[in-house]
Amino acid sequence: MRFAGLRPLSIQTFLHISSLLYQIRVQAHSTSCKATPNDVSWPSLSQWATLNQTLSGRLIHGVPPATACHSSGPGFNASCVEIEAAWSSFTFHQDNPVSSAWNNMNNDSCLPDPTAPCSAAGYPIYVVNVSSADHVKLAVDFARANNVRLNVKASGHDYLKRSTAPYSLSIWTRYMVGNYEFHDTFQPQGCSTTINTTAVTADAGSYVADIYHRLDQHNQTLIDGMGKEVTMGGYVTGGGHSPLSHMYGLGADQVYQVEMVTPMGDILTANECQNTDLFWAVRGGGGSTFGVLTRLTVRTLPATPIAVYKFSLQTAVNSTVYWEIMSYFLSQLPALSTANVSAFLYLYPYPEIMPSEGLDPKASFEGIFTLPSPSVPNALEDLWLPIYSHINATWADQTTTQATSTVFPNLYSMFLQYADDSRAGVDKVVGSWLLPPEILTEDAMMPALVDFLGEAGGRLYMVSGMGVWDAQPRGGSDAVNPAWRKALIHAGTFELGCVVAI
Repeated sequence: MRFAGLRPLSIQTFLHISSLLYQIRVQAHSTSCKATPNDVSWPSLSQWATLNQTLSGRLIHGVPPATACHSSGPGFNASCVEIEAAWSSFTFHQDNPVSSAWNNMNNDSCLPDPTAPCSAAGYPIYVVNVSSADHVKLAVDFARANNVRLNVKASGHDYLKRSTAPYSLSIWTRYMVGNYEFHDTFQPQGCSTTINTTAVTADAGSYVADIYHRLDQHNQTLIDGMGKEVTMGGYVTGGGHSPLSHMYGLGADQVYQVEMVTPMGDILTANECQNTDLFWAVRGGGGSTFGVLTRLTVRTLPATPIAVYKFSLQTAVNSTVYWEIMSYFLSQLPALSTANVSAFLYLYPYPEIMPSEGLDPKASFEGIFTLPSPSVPNALEDLWLPIYSHINATWADQTTTQATSTVFPNLYSMFLQYADDSRAGVDKVVGSWLLPPEILTEDAMMPALVDFLGEAGGRLYMVSGMGVWDAQPRGGSDAVNPAWRKALIHAGTFELGCVVAI
């Protein structure tokens, strides 16, 4: 059919218009958008093959692990049973090149549910399994030259979803580990000053459990996290709090030197004497922002005993008693902090217990309190006794409480018992506040805190204090959120959503 008033294009005109459209698409993608596999500017298979050759075979094609559970896809196989069983484990996701700890990080696009859709659209297209700064440089240079989106994944533990991206080339630092160097003193490269503390240099992908273990052999420890999947590079770029932070500062405050690869592909060293702007920025300025950290040198500390007091409480759901107790209890935290106590607090006012389970739902609270280097074995217990006595005397008939007291030989031994064991493989959205001590009063804080926590509850980390407020990071300052220098508590709440594939 021909339309009145329209004439067919000549082949020359058609080719000219096609050329213009191609130039417009390439220019648009080079200036504002990253390339996708649907674009003519996407690297060819031969280009990817060349990259893989220069990487000595370290390039991995990104395949969502749950494709094994979908019979309509090419990855369908019998391993689905094992994948379903391991899906809630952090280890499974951190050991997979493209998977992330929480489903919504990959847009719920391929779950181990045969009845749901499965698409690779929420995952990186290719992954570089790096183990050196040279490998990182090759990946960064390729992505920059070909306008390909780049992301960095260590373990996949990142609430802000920076460890994954669709249509991307992912730099996977899972095996950038080990190569430890222990220092009695440390002189940053290019500096005339020697820092007179012990320190350790480690690869950026090193896991917290391994670092604690290696330092334990030297009777030392460091400021690091309580999650098994936390890695050195991601930890310090996010600030990093610890059960020892209230005494010594945040993880970012301990950094003496970093090796990193910049977006322009330069491998450089940053410390208080050279590349000082980057040295400032990467310490607390956010992960996957200023470059890719490959090695870090951080301060270490003598490993000393740490007292732990674990207190749990239950009350009836939807009662004012729960919040009355929380109001009283939280108002005591500034005094405990002054006595060198830190705390990890878990508030769950509205538990979700199905009637079919035959259980009486309870509002619950659990606190894990720590006191480094206690003067006597029961020092922490003595600090807690008046609080415990007041709760039992005031609400004796409306609560159930339990308490235990332990003194661990060091932070590593405490970590082995209390490391975070929460589930992966769910949808998780997180929000947080930094709370200064002056608002922790029974009257001023509770209405706002109740609104913030909501029915889901949340966690309050009392990990700040004088050590964070008065921290003196190398070079005079770092990029840690200034609110940390006034806050006492990092309050976090989260929602666990239903699993919906899209």
